[in-house]
Amino acid sequence: MSVNPTLDAPAIVGAIVRRVYLLNSNDAPGVGIAAELRECGFSVTCFATIDSFFAVLPVLAPGCVVTGLCSDLIDGVAFQRELRVHGCNFPVIAATAAGDVPAAVRAMKAGAADIVVHPVGAAELGAAVHGALASRHRDQADSDEVQAMRARLARLTRRERQVFDGLVKGAVNKSIANELGISPRTVEVHRAKVMEKLACRSLPEIVRLALQVGLSFA
Repeated sequence: MSVNPTLDAPAIVGAIVRRVYLLNSNDAPGVGIAAELRECGFSVTCFATIDSFFAVLPVLAPGCVVTGLCSDLIDGVAFQRELRVHGCNFPVIAATAAGDVPAAVRAMKAGAADIVVHPVGAAELGAAVHGALASRHRDQADSDEVQAMRARLARLTRRERQVFDGLVKGAVNKSIANELGISPRTVEVHRAKVMEKLACRSLPEIVRLALQVGLSFA
């Protein structure tokens, strides 16, 4: 059963979209797993070939890709490489044959979010998919938070940024004032503005923000 990807409604648990794209899954076992996943609350779209997947990839909503559900296992490593070429960061669950440790290792090195053993049951696959989507959701939330922090940093004036740098380095107001050639009172004023613009209530919060956005100070 194939679903029009542009019309496929998202299945949501909390803030996590539980959308799954099954590749090489139009055989009987794949169709069965798709049906079971839908019963578990997942929104499922099936693709018989890699080409059919990439043909509609630009219009696909974010979700988890599952490869190798049937005996005709696709080259998961090549597939994940092609995903990166297309700029797609969907998490991938790779099904590998039982005992095929080298294939599992290659898939993980290529960036697979998880590995399941073929043939796989819907319960095990559903747990792996949910874990992959939850992890990607957390990563996206962290990324959004970092971008918001960087936007707040960009609001600082040149002098406020200098005071911020001094604070993160552990300098006291007097030392910052001497370095910048301004009075300690002026440093206090700039420090208050820094705290306000960065939405920080203490020096440890300022330091934590600097570390989260990737700043490094000697």
